[in-house]
Amino acid sequence: MSRTKQEKPEITELQPGDPDKPSGLSDPASQQWDRLVDEMQRSGIVLLPAYRAALVQASTLMADLSVAWEHIQKNGRYVVSKTGVTKLNPAVEDTAKLNEKLSRALWQLGLTPRSRGNTTAAPKVDEPDLDDYLDGRCDANGKAAHSA
Repeated sequence: MSRTKQEKPEITELQPGDPDKPSGLSDPASQQWDRLVDEMQRSGIVLLPAYRAALVQASTLMADLSVAWEHIQKNGRYVVSKTGVTKLNPAVEDTAKLNEKLSRALWQLGLTPRSRGNTTAAPKVDEPDLDDYLDGRCDANGKAAHSA
């Protein structure tokens, strides 16, 4: 049986445009969608219809986080179980998981410094390394050695 080499599809540029907001989003998720799209537009991020799935995920996660946070504010970080044992409110664990998923979705949308190519790393300080000491380019205090 011979395999025929399939032609690779032609790669085309994605066309800008507003993604269609799904009608099935909950009201809170729909509000988050609007907020995210507005934030992206104000930030100069070119919207693509292909962002729809990531926007759905991010807006839904943000709505879920809001519900979990309201529960924590109302009931506290710790709750008492039916047996009288104090334990961590399950909503606290939910927020940690939801935040992790949300940061991935926001990265996909270009809404994090790292996804925009900006890093928060401190600028490299020019400090002498071992070779500088061994080659006599600096003294024992790390100051540049003067050549006579």
